Amino acid sequence: MAEEKKKKDEKEEDPCSAFVGRYVIKTMRLKDEKWQKLIGNEELRTIVMDWVMQPAVMKLFITLNNAGALVPSYHFPSNAKGKICYFVKISEMALEIGKIREQIIYGDLTPNPIDDLSILVDEIFYPMINNPQNQEGWPTAIVKDIDNHVQELRNIISEVKGNIINQTLLPMPIAIDNIMQVGEEVLEGNIDACSLKMKNSLEGIIIKWACQINDVLKEDSAQAFKDGRHPTPVEEINFWESRQKNLRNIYAQLTEPKSRQIGIILEGIDSVYSTSFKNTFKGVV
Repeated sequence: MAEEKKKKDEKEEDPCSAFVGRYVIKTMRLKDEKWQKLIGNEELRTIVMDWVMQPAVMKLFITLNNAGALVPSYHFPSNAKGKICYFVKISEMALEIGKIREQIIYGDLTPNPIDDLSILVDEIFYPMINNPQNQEGWPTAIVKDIDNHVQELRNIISEVKGNIINQTLLPMPIAIDNIMQVGEEVLEGNIDACSLKMKNSLEGIIIKWACQINDVLKEDSAQAFKDGRHPTPVEEINFWESRQKNLRNIYAQLTEPKSRQIGIILEGIDSVYSTSFKNTFKGVV
């Protein structure tokens, strides 16, 4: 009897929500019972159906909670531990049977979308833009301007990632792919191996690093007393522990092979920013 009721409920499930369920089960590699449990919960089912039926409800996110149960939400789940399925309407509308594929955009996200964006920029957008075949007929000024904007975007992404983990992350220059090979050639005396484009990119990133690190070095525990606040000794201890951790993190980044190679190249081509790189490193040490 219970089995017949279950089959009846499954047959009566809204086709649009069933589409969502099939996608979630497939992409998360779950058993169908997980989705049936969600649909069987009136509160959770209402969230899904309101997204289907209400034009103003544009987004639906589905993820697994700590207990391994599927949970729908209208907002991006900030505490998700695994894959997140998203379903977004193209415009305000009630979804129609048989047209849902044309009416929504759907896919998967990791719990850290900023990492996805970073990979998207570095491995898809920039290589496409930087492809010489895609730059035919472009003036040199346009190519340089696009490079500058891509570097600025990468800097912003790095800064946001750093803010999320409360650490200073040093962005890498866009001309980083063959830096190890160029560094070896420069060491052998072939300074022409470093193109003008790479030179400008490396010098620009040194300026960015110097500003970031200078901001960290200027931080003072006295800031906790601003606005008439009276912090406890624990806050002072936390400040210095956080500062130590951040400086060690910066030191680790500056001593990475690619970072060291940047210093080697700048020194090899006698760049004026070589001294700035050394002074920045000494400031951290």
